[in-house]
Amino acid sequence: MYLHPFCSFHQRPDGEITIVNSLSRSSVTIGTATLDALRALVDTGRFHEPVSTRDIERLEACDVLFVNRSASEAWVEAWYERQEQGVPKIDQIELTNRCPYRCKMCPRTTSMTRAIGDMDLALFTRIIDQIKDNQSYVGLHHFGESLVHRGLTDAVTIALDRGVRTGLSCNPPSLKPVLAENLLRAGLAEMLLSLDSLDAATYRSIRGPAADIGRALTHLRSLMTLRDRTGATTHITLQLISMRENADEIPNFLKLCRELGVDRGVVVDVGRWDFTDDKIAELGEFDPVMHDGFCTRPVESVAVLWDGRVVPCCHDYDGAEVLGNLRTQTLDEIWASDAARKFRADPNATALCQNCAFSRGYRETWRAQIGFDAFHRSRSNRKKVEILREDTGPHQPPYAIGNVARAN
Repeated sequence: MYLHPFCSFHQRPDGEITIVNSLSRSSVTIGTATLDALRALVDTGRFHEPVSTRDIERLEACDVLFVNRSASEAWVEAWYERQEQGVPKIDQIELTNRCPYRCKMCPRTTSMTRAIGDMDLALFTRIIDQIKDNQSYVGLHHFGESLVHRGLTDAVTIALDRGVRTGLSCNPPSLKPVLAENLLRAGLAEMLLSLDSLDAATYRSIRGPAADIGRALTHLRSLMTLRDRTGATTHITLQLISMRENADEIPNFLKLCRELGVDRGVVVDVGRWDFTDDKIAELGEFDPVMHDGFCTRPVESVAVLWDGRVVPCCHDYDGAEVLGNLRTQTLDEIWASDAARKFRADPNATALCQNCAFSRGYRETWRAQIGFDAFHRSRSNRKKVEILREDTGPHQPPYAIGNVARAN
């Protein structure tokens, strides 16, 4: 028997165990003895004790337990093919890949080789015109600091005038008060700001010389004051990426979030990207986001680089898998192209997906490394920190940037 990796479990108040298929969202309730049997199956390759026939049948009906791995993969492949969209959503538009920061946990710092530049607003407008009838939100970031793009405020306005809300992931030292006010007044929907330390030396060590803690705190306080003064509805998140260097700062970081009055304060573990195991060990604890989920980006979304090239994933920092170019093609043409069809047919054949923690292959590797409980336990029971304002008023997030779970 084989338990596929795309499922999670949690214990109900009555002691029974609920197993959830992360793809179909179907669920089944089993007893603790059957959970122990599944644990043995995953960790040792076989059942150690007899298992309830009724529970086995229910797990098979829920499409989480199969006769072998091949049967599981056939079911997953069929599910995956059903997710393909007629026209993809654009997950992110990279206004620029210029960045003054040298973040040690970002592959841009060490591995990006493509040319540096800014997207012109004429191209941006053509892109928004193509997506406005298919989506209502897009992120204006990828692998650069969007705050350095001179047309950022205009981009927010252009998109909103066409019914598309926008969000940013950015760094507070670059958010000057004048720019902050302009973005708030332009109608930016969501802003995620990263602040990985309150200690000046640690902050610079993590994000480079441009990471000035005094400037960051001044700009954050100004941002919150400006939002209150202008009546803007921009949802503001402050995030800390937890690493060895800053793990002991989490309580003070969350205290600052409450003091500032941001809508959401989150602490997340460092992402894997395509780093080596040694690099991850150097940075700190790695959290494979969506550990029990399934990446459907290849069949439903793309990202756009500053020069108009379209890549299949927000993790493609160097243009490794280019599907087309919106300077010379429409999004429909790119999605129907041979390059896009080939990628969708077998994304795991590419280095981009083979090295990614979201990939199917990596799920098996990760499960073998950390074991049944750490891998399959519901995210709500895993160590992750999130605080939310009790009264967010009009500041509601239109889209979730990042993946977090409220701590117990």
